[in-house]
Amino acid sequence: MKGSTVLQLLEGMSVYRRNRLRKFLQSPYHNQREDVLALFEQAGRYLEGGRAPLDKEEVFRAVYPARPYDEQQLRYLMSFLLKAIEQFLINEQLNENEVWAQRLLLKAYRENAGPKSFQKALRRARQLQEKAERVEFFYHDSFAIEREEYLFRAGRKRDAPSQLPGLNAALEEAFLLSRLKQSCLLSAHQAVFREEEEGAGLLPLLMGYLEGSSHLANPL
Repeated sequence: MKGSTVLQLLEGMSVYRRNRLRKFLQSPYHNQREDVLALFEQAGRYLEGGRAPLDKEEVFRAVYPARPYDEQQLRYLMSFLLKAIEQFLINEQLNENEVWAQRLLLKAYRENAGPKSFQKALRRARQLQEKAERVEFFYHDSFAIEREEYLFRAGRKRDAPSQLPGLNAALEEAFLLSRLKQSCLLSAHQAVFREEEEGAGLLPLLMGYLEGSSHLANPL
């Protein structure tokens, strides 16, 4: 187990987050295998006990007291625990980013709920988006939200094409700002490390397009 991805992930977590993971694994909705929880507890004892050598056979006996050592079974169990940890980390990321979570909820409402419920979820998504910090992916989130409304309309109303100009504008804004930021990062990297400059690609065309454009007024 030493050096495994499972231990690396657990070692990188705070005690608070590992405790949240324990509750996650104790939930029958997220995990129905008692041996997965038992393996997590063994790994936790290793992390909290001064990092004494972790013996695979001892771990196996602690999880399966009545069974002979089976390395293949232990590998399966490690894989199950890893998948559970990864799902937990995804949930944690969504808990920390309300806009991402609301985007996914908006998609679910589009696919499963009626117009009134979808519009309510759409308003909530836009409210959260307006309060979000104007960093690069703010504009990608804006496009994603507008796209959900377009897809909702396309499946139910004939006026969906009327939203295309706004959708195209949101996509254009996200692309332009991301491309400019990436060009700045690349230029700074080349200046610091004195690397040979790469071709400018689309940048000169974009700069020409942006001259006098309202896009330059957007903070990033």
